[in-house]
Amino acid sequence: TFILWGVHKIDYPFTRTIVWFAPVGYIMGETFALMAAVGILLMYFQITKRQLVESEEKYKSYVSNSPDGIFVVNCDGRYIDVNESACRMTGYSKEEILKIGISDIIHPESKNSAISDFLRLKETGKISEEYLFVRKDGSEFIMSVDAVKMKNNTFLAFCRDITDRIRAHDALEEALKFNQDVINSANCGIIVYDTELRYRIWNPYMELLSGISAKDVIDRSVEQVFPWLAGEGVIESLKGILISNRTVKRDIHFNIPENGFSGWAADSSTPLYNSKGETIGVLGIVQDITERKKAEDNLIYLSYHDQLTGLYNRRYFDEELKRHETQPSLPTSIIMIDINGLKVANDSFGHTVGDEIIRKTAETLRETCDPDAIIARIGGDEFVVILPGAGRASSEKVIERIKHFEARKKIADLDLSLSIGYDTLDSVEQKIEQTLINAENDMYKHKIAERASNRSKI
Repeated sequence: TFILWGVHKIDYPFTRTIVWFAPVGYIMGETFALMAAVGILLMYFQITKRQLVESEEKYKSYVSNSPDGIFVVNCDGRYIDVNESACRMTGYSKEEILKIGISDIIHPESKNSAISDFLRLKETGKISEEYLFVRKDGSEFIMSVDAVKMKNNTFLAFCRDITDRIRAHDALEEALKFNQDVINSANCGIIVYDTELRYRIWNPYMELLSGISAKDVIDRSVEQVFPWLAGEGVIESLKGILISNRTVKRDIHFNIPENGFSGWAADSSTPLYNSKGETIGVLGIVQDITERKKAEDNLIYLSYHDQLTGLYNRRYFDEELKRHETQPSLPTSIIMIDINGLKVANDSFGHTVGDEIIRKTAETLRETCDPDAIIARIGGDEFVVILPGAGRASSEKVIERIKHFEARKKIADLDLSLSIGYDTLDSVEQKIEQTLINAENDMYKHKIAERASNRSKI
């Protein structure tokens, strides 16, 4: 067609000799051009139709194979179309669903909210909610519903069964609540730090122990809340736990300047890990051991002190002598003191008076000896004083003070009478045990010399 049309347009000599050729060629060319145009249009319509069919088939395939349930509802709330997933979710066949409405499969618990939301869908054109539904077999399930209003006054809803997710979430919430209840009611302190050593958990036990509420520590770092813990080595220890992934146990003495709370706490800190095994923080378990520490300190005190006088006892005195053996301090003097007539006083006036004599002797020694002196009761009526750094002259002055105070003490109208002797360790060749023996011998010499004058004294 295009060739004939082109020939009649070309001015070749032979076309001039054929008079009828030009008009005939023109008519034929236009005719064939029109036929070609019609053919092209028919071909275009055929392609478009095929594409529409393919698109519709794809759409139906998408709808049919969608894992989400798809419901089409009219303005009366009746189902007019559903996909296979919707049938599987509800347990109804497509024919059964098309005979019922929304209110027939929704749980009574969700019915009122569903009706209200459907009215809102008509007004706003879109909703996204969750409802409890009932399957054909009576079992319950939860669906998320995302619905939109279409132009033909119908509504398209995409529904997904979220029962497992909701139940898992509820189980998690229940577990978290249980864990929180355990943390809150635990008879120990529970602390959780993140990797920046900021507090994440501070349970009621810790509030009682420290006098500081959780709201004052959560999201704040250890250094911000308790800067003094740096001096206890706690902060460096926590940093070490994050690096080395090891558990650290320690006893911490706390004294909180802000509220005056003080005491002892036993802390066990261990790394916290996530599901990938990565360190995400530190868990601290804390116990108040203040009373235990007091009991331990009291036991230590009793093990080294005389209960009647509060002075050091024989055990402490013996350990102090051993320490002087390994770490001699020159000069060092030892004063031995013996109460004269204590047995007679016990027999004549009773042990109450005898105990008072012992206490008065201890009081005299405290009043007359230097603060660094070590005073011990080593027997029923025997006392010893160690004077570190004191030579003979200093020791004799101490003895003079003792005698001066002794003369002023009376117990049940009886004068206090003490025999005193001393010796000084002033040479590395001399042993501290020998110094003690010498002091004891010196005391006995004075005791014999003073015996005749002690008849009117204790």
